[in-house]
Amino acid sequence: MPATVDAKTLVAQGDLDDPITHGAWLYEGNCTRCHGAYGDERVGRGATRDEIIDALSGDARRNCAVTWPRTAGGTLGRQELKDIAAFIVAWEDAGGALTLPELPPQPTATPADIPTPSTAPTPTPAPPTATPDPLRASLDDIFAVDPVARGAWLYQENCYRCHYDYGGAVGRMGATNDADAIFDNVANGNDSMEAMSVRNGGTLLNSHINAVISYITAWEAAGEEPDLPDAVTDAIAAVWPERSTTGPMILTGDATHGGELFALYCVACHGAAGEGGVGKPLAKTWAVARPDITVRTTIVSGVPGTEMIAWSQTQGGVLTAEEIEDLVAYILNLPPVAPADASAAVTSNISSTVAAVATSPLVAATTVSGGGNA
Repeated sequence: MPATVDAKTLVAQGDLDDPITHGAWLYEGNCTRCHGAYGDERVGRGATRDEIIDALSGDARRNCAVTWPRTAGGTLGRQELKDIAAFIVAWEDAGGALTLPELPPQPTATPADIPTPSTAPTPTPAPPTATPDPLRASLDDIFAVDPVARGAWLYQENCYRCHYDYGGAVGRMGATNDADAIFDNVANGNDSMEAMSVRNGGTLLNSHINAVISYITAWEAAGEEPDLPDAVTDAIAAVWPERSTTGPMILTGDATHGGELFALYCVACHGAAGEGGVGKPLAKTWAVARPDITVRTTIVSGVPGTEMIAWSQTQGGVLTAEEIEDLVAYILNLPPVAPADASAAVTSNISSTVAAVATSPLVAATTVSGGGNA
């Protein structure tokens, strides 16, 4: 069956004449890009069929962020919304995935014709992950049944590099905000934070955000770090070994060697003087409590959904722990570069960068092994 066949043709052929099957097909084509497979978020859990239809139609207290009804400029008719609701209710009644006939292909390869909220930026496709994370995969069974543990991991993965430990000197957004306010800040961003939800160009599904909220509210209820399974605690300690926001910066690396590594791996995105380009500026005054933690964590784990990959060998990258410390020392010794001075800084820095690379044993090693700038 051609992938470009439209829904009316499929219904006429009898492929989608069952409302639940039709609803499953519509959910797959319209809802999964924000919510994932239905079981990932279970957006209709505890809701009636009419309540789900109201949320899809824009008539509920908390509606879908996308305007779906054709009467409001969307792409779905009233019966299609009813069929999506029928699928959701059937899934919930069954308590799990339904046994359905094989669903036909979607009309288009991309959701280009699906409307998005008028305030949402055009999402940027995330680059492919360099390698699967076996440590993260080993925890999936725990995360499937423990939203607090899942939220603790997601907090470390997505929030720690700026907010550090939840209970530390920077953070505790749950102390003054309820769950809805936290969700809004994370999903839609604010003056000091980028939007992180998929529908706004970020990397987090609603279920991810809700898991982080579960972790935050559990922390606030206990007044301290909630009890987590040992496997999760051990994994977090292995990936983020230095979880502290107090005390002075810890710089143990060789900044000279860090400069050689920077020239090999970082200048393509961050500029020869750290002035920025594809990547963010690094030659700056860091407005965080512990810049060393921010830089170290970002190099080790990367930034999901961006060009900044994880560089640590423990996460599929090429850098050893010692080399990462050298990079941290170099980056945090870069003199701040104002935008107007960036060109001059680059010019003055190029000769020293070229000299460092030319005399570095890393160049010969990289040439022999066939490696290069990642």
